[in-house]
Amino acid sequence: MKILYTTFNTFPSNSANSVHILNMAMELKKRSQSFVLFVPNRYKCTKLKSSGLEIDAIDSNIRYGAYTNPQKLGMLFFVFHLLFFSIQYKPDFIICRHIFSSVLLSFFNKKTFLELHVLPKGSNLLLLKYLKNRNLKLITISNVLKNDLKKIGLDSNVLHDCANIVDDSKIAEVELNGKQKISVGYVGSAFLGKGVEVIIELAKKCLDIDFYIIGVDFNDIPINVSNSFSGNVYFVGRVGNSLVPSYIKLFDICLLPNQKSVLIGRFFWDDDAHNDANSMDIGKYTSPLKLFEYMAQKKPIISSNIDSIKEVLLNNKNALIVESDNIASWEKALYELVNNESIRKELGLAAYNTFIDKYTWSKRVDSYINMV
Repeated sequence: MKILYTTFNTFPSNSANSVHILNMAMELKKRSQSFVLFVPNRYKCTKLKSSGLEIDAIDSNIRYGAYTNPQKLGMLFFVFHLLFFSIQYKPDFIICRHIFSSVLLSFFNKKTFLELHVLPKGSNLLLLKYLKNRNLKLITISNVLKNDLKKIGLDSNVLHDCANIVDDSKIAEVELNGKQKISVGYVGSAFLGKGVEVIIELAKKCLDIDFYIIGVDFNDIPINVSNSFSGNVYFVGRVGNSLVPSYIKLFDICLLPNQKSVLIGRFFWDDDAHNDANSMDIGKYTSPLKLFEYMAQKKPIISSNIDSIKEVLLNNKNALIVESDNIASWEKALYELVNNESIRKELGLAAYNTFIDKYTWSKRVDSYINMV
């Protein structure tokens, strides 16, 4: 089987999106006789620094498509290079993360999938509504997004995000430098709405607990903001994707404090960030990779009450779910777990069983292959 996987996003980068692409690519490579990940060659044009993403396993399978500045012109260069490559390569099916590319490719390949993580707008929406043909199948990462697409006349299938099964023998040793007996962890970015702002306030009320934030560099935070932090919050900074399980393993409890609005590109310390019309809001459709990474390590999870997340987590079954912006509710749930180790173990095991049953990358790729 020959598989072509393509995106117009920058790859590699230190974003969760790149981690998603990497894990999908590694699993697709395992299932195919021939596999290509086709991405734009932005490095020559944008002079991006190395992302730190560990891509050795698929490096030989990456093809870099033509690209130039400005971006709109670069997109045209890329899309037509991709089209010519696809016609020559003749894949059995294509998975695409770019709307314009997918619409064009579907006229030449009868088995083309477009994976959507947010609701299309503007010209992208018009492309799908009026140029989509029967060869193009839509995939979403949540039922919330699937339902919104259906309202505008577009049918889709749902494949949630996933994580890798963790091999404890391959986890590198890391250390936590806190002083308390209980360690609570968060993995993710500092984008406004991801919830770091909730953790900062929660830590002030829970001084007998250590809080670790993986993925956010303390030095990036303005001094006038960081001066208000309590001493039990530790910023580990960005780490390689292979080290993330090492830190999660050491946490007693994991937090998923997403807010209803999550603005990509704006940070929790930014003034008037909610008034930025250029920021992409992914809060409604979010399917955080860290959720599945927590589940893969049998960790008890406290999560925000977000509809797309509740497609995976059930309150008091495999997690505790609280109102996203209610600090008192977060504090109550946290101490419920801190004071009861048996509940922590029970919720962690239930989350793990849910993960193994539905949310591995292997099962996700199985779903794609079954639709071909």
